[in-house]
Amino acid sequence: MKKTLEQLCQIGGISGREGAIRGKIISLLPKSCKYDVDALGNLIVRKCAEKSPKNKIMLSAHMDEVGMIVTFIEKDGSLRFSRVGGIDPAVLVGRVVSVNGTSAKRC
Repeated sequence: MKKTLEQLCQIGGISGREGAIRGKIISLLPKSCKYDVDALGNLIVRKCAEKSPKNKIMLSAHMDEVGMIVTFIEKDGSLRFSRVGGIDPAVLVGRVVSVNGTSAKRC
């Protein structure tokens, strides 16, 4: 379970771009599960059983994460960006980021 969670956490999926993480979760579902993807991209999974259980539970989680979107590339290669999701700008200072899965190198 820990290894699976680590794999899922390594897949990028900012708000509005959760397709890769959703696809990985779907690939991990056992055959006894049925799933639907709604118009907003939410993944709804139901575990099928032969008999209706006495009790039912619901697990709910986010697939997306906060991130940034590149809005402009300067002539010198510097990137301008906007925040996606509720990220505090103060936590961005001095951070190494990944652009399309490629990590930037520190100067």
